Amino acid sequence: MKKTFFKTILFSFSVALLFSCTKEYQITVTGTVYDYFTNKPAKNIQVSLMHHSSLPSDGYGYSTVTTTTTDNNGNYSFSYKGEAEKVQALDEGGSDGYLPQNRSNAANITETKPNPNVVLYVRQPATFLINIHNTLPVNNNDNIRLWYGYKLPDYSFTGANVDTTFTAPGVANQYNGIQYQVTKNGIPTILFDSVFVPLGSVPTLQVNY
Repeated sequence: MKKTFFKTILFSFSVALLFSCTKEYQITVTGTVYDYFTNKPAKNIQVSLMHHSSLPSDGYGYSTVTTTTTDNNGNYSFSYKGEAEKVQALDEGGSDGYLPQNRSNAANITETKPNPNVVLYVRQPATFLINIHNTLPVNNNDNIRLWYGYKLPDYSFTGANVDTTFTAPGVANQYNGIQYQVTKNGIPTILFDSVFVPLGSVPTLQVNY
């Protein structure tokens, strides 16, 4: 009984020591967020300071520890005591309607470099049309399934007379693409297509199969 008691005390002390030894350091991050295409400062953009942890995360293992918003000149700053590894702009549909920042451009923060100046970029959203047309039908079992990356569910159409158009969200001034699988006579074929989407225009991505 005594051994069990002392083991419990030792375990509790070890856990307490482990948590008390968690490193925290003062982090001061400053920077500016720019429009990716115009290179002008982007105001009212939410910027997040991120920490790699087992807590609910962004899907890449990072959780937000604190956020701030850019001023009218696109500037932001953080002053935070704790642990963090990167900072990124994550505005989704903010006052200026920018898209989330590409994670590959996020900055690394370490204990030996806790005060970086970080420039970030955001991109403007756009829309385009996707027309799906079965131009070479085999039978009513013909199927096409589409995978599209940004905020659009998978689409699947079956039949010999498929001819439909729908609107898809995208990113302005770059190519936007979809991957799709066409199945005819029971044979699946995976294909890819894309269309360039200028800012202010709504082009059509034509998918004939």
